[in-house]
Amino acid sequence: PLAILAAVFGTGLFYIVVTYAQTLGFGLSRAGIASFAQSAAPLDDLARHYVGRLMAVLLDFGATISAFASALGTANAGARILYAMGRDGFIFFTESRNVTQTWFDPAEEGSGCGKVDTWDGTMTQRSK
Repeated sequence: PLAILAAVFGTGLFYIVVTYAQTLGFGLSRAGIASFAQSAAPLDDLARHYVGRLMAVLLDFGATISAFASALGTANAGARILYAMGRDGFIFFTESRNVTQTWFDPAEEGSGCGKVDTWDGTMTQRSK
């Protein structure tokens, strides 16, 4: 519980500090606040304005790697949860006894999570 509380409060504090820094970076005038509100990628815009294009590219690359790592972690957790629920009899639509012999991970659940993620991403993009 202490680690979870520390992670939640630490992340919240980090969010507040970064948002405050972005607000100061765009400026506290009406024009600065309006440009902050209209910006699709505030850190990218600030990096390009204050440091240069290379910094903006590096920030975008870091954000891409972070999003990919988050997607992998989420898919792994989802597969393990489905595996455990199927193994314990809470859900019946999974072949929860099958694990790969190399890594002992739930292969069918992992591919199922990937299919759901792909479908969700496709439907989300179509609705825009």
